[in-house]
Amino acid sequence: MKNKFYIFFSIIIIGLSLFLRLYKIENRAPFDWDQNRDYLAISEIVRGKLTLIGPVAKGEGGFFLGPLYYYLATPAYLFMHGSPLALPVTSVIIGVMTVIAILFLLRQSLGNNITLAIGTLWSFSWFAIEMSRISWNVSLVPLWSVLVLWLLTKKEALSLFKVGLLGLIMGLSWHIHAALIPISLVILLFTWKTWAKDLRHLVATIVGYTIPLIPLFVFDLRHSGLNVHLLTQMFLASTHASYSLPELLEAVMLRLGKNTQSLLFGISSYNLVLGYVVSILALLVLLFSRGIYRLSGLIIILNIMAIFALKEIGFPEYYFAVSYIPTLLIFLGIISYFTKNNTSILLLITLFLLFENTQKYSFAETSFSLSRKISVAKEMISLNSPVDLRFDLAPGREGGIAAFYKLYGGKLNSDCSLKVIVTDQSEGPILEGGELTTVIGNFGGIRVAKLIVK
Repeated sequence: MKNKFYIFFSIIIIGLSLFLRLYKIENRAPFDWDQNRDYLAISEIVRGKLTLIGPVAKGEGGFFLGPLYYYLATPAYLFMHGSPLALPVTSVIIGVMTVIAILFLLRQSLGNNITLAIGTLWSFSWFAIEMSRISWNVSLVPLWSVLVLWLLTKKEALSLFKVGLLGLIMGLSWHIHAALIPISLVILLFTWKTWAKDLRHLVATIVGYTIPLIPLFVFDLRHSGLNVHLLTQMFLASTHASYSLPELLEAVMLRLGKNTQSLLFGISSYNLVLGYVVSILALLVLLFSRGIYRLSGLIIILNIMAIFALKEIGFPEYYFAVSYIPTLLIFLGIISYFTKNNTSILLLITLFLLFENTQKYSFAETSFSLSRKISVAKEMISLNSPVDLRFDLAPGREGGIAAFYKLYGGKLNSDCSLKVIVTDQSEGPILEGGELTTVIGNFGGIRVAKLIVK
């Protein structure tokens, strides 16, 4: 009976999770530089130009990650006939797979109550919902953390296949996010007694870890070790600190606190105290707990150390993505421990956090969302003529507009007399080549104008 009850509620949670992430996704999904880069790469794959590398880690000057996300998004791209919406839909599917993984993989280690609570909070957290609409490789990080927690805290001994799977998942860190690479290696060393039963298991782990690296190896063989060189340069650059230890500590704790507050309450603001609280709790469970809680503490501490190693204070909050699920797990686990597994108290706290998050829900269009770009494309289609499309936007902000225009049957021609100018200039006349244009539409933060050159 308990099992049927659990499955019933899990299905409801998964269904609502999918609905909340897909509902008006075009209004909330961003499509900027990162997304446009990925869209163009996937377009090339569909045309038959396969790639061995993925996005650049850490912006300009970083090394190349693997292309996993590009190939994961390709089926949706094909199914949706090249629509830019295919990318955020792919990330939503990955987000829902994370919910499924929580509910059905962590149950053995956590029990029904805490697992349902974590699955519910992750499903309904406004922060998690918004994050899952961003189409990029980072959307895989929470799922990666759940799979690691599952494999390394199973009660039964890992089979040879699962040890190989563990190595494979750890190796995929080279495709997902740079911060996961050192974290995955340290986790393997820290937990070696769990999986290294004999030489066969060690070999299986190494083979599994190596498989995801094959595309990157082949790329380097073809390009004289370019990626290894970029990785080395990035590492050497990070050894030169320009900030003091107190400055780095404050930056890390502020963002850790902000992420935790956003995840639990839907409030996006820096919180230094909460950052220290999470760090201390993670250290305590690492030192004095065991099993899945100890591993969660290890992941958070390693995440903090990896970010410290960057020696930067302006890093983005998503660098803490691998700590999202472990933070929820530790938070709810401590509540359950001190309330002696009181289901009513755990339920009340979960409902309170759900209420706090639902107050932040908004499905209104953002200034540069895909829905705005769809409107721009449709306005261009209404001109009933090929156009010479020109952009006056912040770098990357033009992403998706030309793709939607072509998807709806529009034709681009740089030699035609009808010029369409798309700008984020909020007011004033729009000039093109010194000539005054005619504004034909305002779409959030985007203005569209036309000019007929005789």
